[in-house]
Amino acid sequence: MKNPLYLILALFATCLLSSCQKTEAERLEQLLQKWYEKEITFPKNPSFTVYGEKESDFTIPKDGYKLVHYVDSVGCTSCKLNLDKWQEYIAYLDSVTGHMVPCLFFIHATQKREVKIALKNSRFDHPVCLD
Repeated sequence: MKNPLYLILALFATCLLSSCQKTEAERLEQLLQKWYEKEITFPKNPSFTVYGEKESDFTIPKDGYKLVHYVDSVGCTSCKLNLDKWQEYIAYLDSVTGHMVPCLFFIHATQKREVKIALKNSRFDHPVCLD
């Protein structure tokens, strides 16, 4: 049997390292502080589509709050989209705000076909801007 001192040292090191990590709440708070009072400039005439094909007449409202979800092409695009969770969140947001906070989806994908398939499979019928 191995020396129990090694086990104790390993446990101590694990506890020490894990206590140095930020909690999820602290990480999110830091992220919000980073973006607080920053201005996001939208393209002048973004083109929004439904399912990545059908043109939408959606325009970005000039006033009020907006929720922006940007997905880039690094990694698994369909994984980062989380379309099912967004469907639920948009329904909740609309119910508590009376449809006053639009959700803007900007997707930069090298594989647009993959994004279109993900949108169709999830029945995600909200307008998105494919960059």
